[in-house]
Amino acid sequence: MVKKQKDTEINIKDIFSIIFSNKLKISLVVFFTIIITYFLQYNNPSTPEFLAVTKIKPISQFEESKYKSYNNYLKSMAERNNILKTSSLPSLKENYSETFKINNVFNLVDDSFFDKIDKKILYNLFLTKLIDTKIIDNAIKKFNFLNKEKYKNNNEYASAISIMKSSIKLLPWQSKVKYQDEELINYFTIEMRIDNKDEWKKFLLYINEILNLEVKDYLNESFYKSIEDQEDIEKYIIEDINELIKTEKNISSKESLLRNKLLIERNQELDRLKKVFQKTPIISDNFSSAAILTESTEYKALNLENKKYKRLFVNGFTSLIISIILLVFVELHRKYKSYIPKKY
Repeated sequence: MVKKQKDTEINIKDIFSIIFSNKLKISLVVFFTIIITYFLQYNNPSTPEFLAVTKIKPISQFEESKYKSYNNYLKSMAERNNILKTSSLPSLKENYSETFKINNVFNLVDDSFFDKIDKKILYNLFLTKLIDTKIIDNAIKKFNFLNKEKYKNNNEYASAISIMKSSIKLLPWQSKVKYQDEELINYFTIEMRIDNKDEWKKFLLYINEILNLEVKDYLNESFYKSIEDQEDIEKYIIEDINELIKTEKNISSKESLLRNKLLIERNQELDRLKKVFQKTPIISDNFSSAAILTESTEYKALNLENKKYKRLFVNGFTSLIISIILLVFVELHRKYKSYIPKKY
């Protein structure tokens, strides 16, 4: 009984003996697996992949100079406002607790509402818009980088788009460049693994156009919103003066308030600012905040041979393991079959 139990126990030596005695069979299985894998790869070659690296360049110094008049006007406004703020101006009327001063009349436009426009501001706005997920989403869908029909549902498709977006990298290609003797500006590249150069070029041209339109719209909306806010402030000041006129009994003070109201109503600061803004490239059809240099894209071929060899190795190793397991199982089953109790 004890001897029979020992005979039914699987011996490690038996396993190695089976492998050794069937080494030719195992070798043939592995060999044919590698050959089949090789021919399948040869007849169905992989689409070549590249790492596309494209520079994003700011506007030229010549283009930046077209904003000089606008920036100079903002600077002169700031200087005038600064003088008024630091000056000790008399109140229009001694008896209303210095709540309304002459600088309210001449300092109608708050320059802090308006930003200067230069190549650094424009470049950063372009990059900010580039990070905007909606723009990239629409571009991926437009150029059918991912075939929607291959996905089971909308959630799976959206997830694939999200993964693709995360693969688009924004990396610095020239860091800490001196700008205007003081400030620094970083230049960037847009990088992605691709398999179709023509589609990638179209993709870049599309997002370059859309991003510049987005920046243009933002600058326009921001400027005219600030103008609107300033006009509202002007209306509020006039409303305050009207209330003061109603309650003012002193004829001299009332006349002074009326004169100042007239000065406010005739103030041309906002109109002048709008005229200067309308001469900037923002109004032009050729506006550019930055440019994706599509034609200068560098394509670095990825090493696909390593992938092929890796696939051959994996398939060969897998077939080796499977063939060993099957052979060992069959031989052990045959050897110990006589020890399996029969059912009556």
